[in-house]
Amino acid sequence: MALAEDAQGSVWIGTDGGGLNCWRDGKAVPDTPSYVLDNQTVSALALPADGSLWLGTAGGGVFHIDKGKVSHLTTAQGLPGLMVTSLCGDSKGRLWIGTLDGGPACLDGTRITRPPAIAALAHQPVTGILEDAAGGLWFGTKGQGLARLDAGTGTLVWWTRSEGLASGFIRTLHEAPAGTVWAGTNGGLTRWRNGRLFNFTGRHGLPNVVVSQILDDGADNLWLGTSGGVLRVSLDSFEAVASGRHDRLQILALGTENGLPSLECTGGSQPAGLRTRDGRLCFGTVGGLAVIQPRDFQGPSEFPPVVIESWTSGSATVRLERGGGTGPLEVPPGTARLGFEFTALSPGSPERIRFRYRLAGLEESWVQAEPGAERTATYTQPAPGSYVFEVMASADNGPWSGVPARIPLRVLAPWWRQPWAAAAGVLLAVASVAGLARALTRRRLQRRLREVERQFTLERERSRIARDIHDDLGANLTQISLLSALGQEQRHEPEKARAQFAAIAATSGELVQAMDAIVWAVNPSQDTLESLARYLVRFAGDFFEHTQVRLRLDVPPQLPRADLSSEVRHNLFLAAKEALHNALHHAGAGEVRLSLSVEGRTPDITTTAGRNAHGVPGGLMVEIEDDGCGFTPERVADQGGNGLGNMHHRLTECGGGCVIDSIPGRGTRVQLRIPLCLTPPQPRVTHPASLRPVP
Repeated sequence: MALAEDAQGSVWIGTDGGGLNCWRDGKAVPDTPSYVLDNQTVSALALPADGSLWLGTAGGGVFHIDKGKVSHLTTAQGLPGLMVTSLCGDSKGRLWIGTLDGGPACLDGTRITRPPAIAALAHQPVTGILEDAAGGLWFGTKGQGLARLDAGTGTLVWWTRSEGLASGFIRTLHEAPAGTVWAGTNGGLTRWRNGRLFNFTGRHGLPNVVVSQILDDGADNLWLGTSGGVLRVSLDSFEAVASGRHDRLQILALGTENGLPSLECTGGSQPAGLRTRDGRLCFGTVGGLAVIQPRDFQGPSEFPPVVIESWTSGSATVRLERGGGTGPLEVPPGTARLGFEFTALSPGSPERIRFRYRLAGLEESWVQAEPGAERTATYTQPAPGSYVFEVMASADNGPWSGVPARIPLRVLAPWWRQPWAAAAGVLLAVASVAGLARALTRRRLQRRLREVERQFTLERERSRIARDIHDDLGANLTQISLLSALGQEQRHEPEKARAQFAAIAATSGELVQAMDAIVWAVNPSQDTLESLARYLVRFAGDFFEHTQVRLRLDVPPQLPRADLSSEVRHNLFLAAKEALHNALHHAGAGEVRLSLSVEGRTPDITTTAGRNAHGVPGGLMVEIEDDGCGFTPERVADQGGNGLGNMHHRLTECGGGCVIDSIPGRGTRVQLRIPLCLTPPQPRVTHPASLRPVP
């Protein structure tokens, strides 16, 4: 169950029920008096540099033997549990103890503690502990995955199956080379490198996925003790599979025929494997100790050459000449059975030759043939198409032959499944319905597109109307209700009641004005440029009628024909209204000028390059200028005002733009621009002079 080597080259062996043993000078001899241990199951060993010996037992805690003196640690001395599975000395001279019934703990001198950083492992069944080259501590658990305590940050990182582990049962831990940590699990071998996990499992060629021991031989190979024997895999083979260059590992497998006392290697405690100073590898098994000299298992020097001897189509068998033919074999249509016979030209026992094969085009993975099985491959009713039969061989559990033997073939299809027949049928069907289907599809799509556009426009208009009614009418009605209730309460105080009724009258006027604006905006008959100009002029006149501000209007006597949607009219009006409101209530202006102008009003009158300074095609510009106090736009934006931002937003929605120029003490000028789709003027038609300056 546990192995360790001391400075004199003696190997200490912990067994299940047989106590502690020592292997010295080629033989195992008892080396510890029986009275030392009250528990004969030694599951973990550690040999620090001071020459003492630490023993972990399965149920009896930890024993320390130093120069013949024996001390015993149990839960009474602070040990978290008695079922010890791992002992690991770190670079700071501390001894880490892993238990199944209490989690990990640290022995620092004579004091047993559990650092707060590993509090999450307090009651986890720990099966292995490892310190890596960077000083990080790894903890393997029985069913709860793998954890690492970072030496620099003190943080604990945890991996489970959800984070990519092959299995949550960690049986052993090993680092080779520095910076790469390997974890043997119940589901395969997991590699951690640069923060990433990769699992090597049965689909990569592992004949047994219960990995209990991991050793390296110093020659870039890992030796794995599994429940099905000992495996040797090179680090290059691991890398080739992990990078996607190969799909299967090149494995040397050792079993009882090679001298192992048992196929099942022990695991669940650490260290259960050992590489001695002279390079031998020791594996603990349920049948005893196995000692392997790696150089005795170098594998075959050459791949066994593979030959495909014959192929069978139906009941006819055709022998193949070695060297192959020049073209693919042709299999008649409707063949029910297709078979191949192959062999390998290699001296020695035939049962030591392994084969794997596949029919490329039908199978992606290789089919592994059992050693000694019949060297044939059979396929039933292959579909018409092109295939390549491939077969590879391996001798003495060595790597597979680099280049497989291949034989290309083509299974012919009956005439009614020939490509030309299928193409003709498809072409005939397509030709008969293509025109009708195309016309119907196009008409349906156009109708659907018009319906979607109409619905979208309607929904957007309905949302805008609802928002206006809620914002303008709802707010004013609420204010009237409040003022009415207040006036009712103050009916015995005529002066106050009169003030409330005056406020009701003013709010009612605003309500009527807001209702008028909503009705005008949604009326389809008002979707013209002339209607917009007329409404703006009328609103401005009413807005400044009872004020001390002088209003100057600059409006062309005749405007071109242009259609404006309800949304464009509404947004432009609200932006102009906001500018007029600012001029009256915030600017302290004595005079306000409202002007309308149209750019690009006829095909022969255009601005430079047909566009204005704002990059908008020739269109309508509404300019509102006052001689008020002016302001700094940046300071207004910092104070959180929404009016200027709303103006920009409304004009942007219409595809236009808003420019605000203001200097403190010199007034403000607001330019609102929208593009226009001008309608060519009708010949000999004049518009009534309905737009006149308001004095």
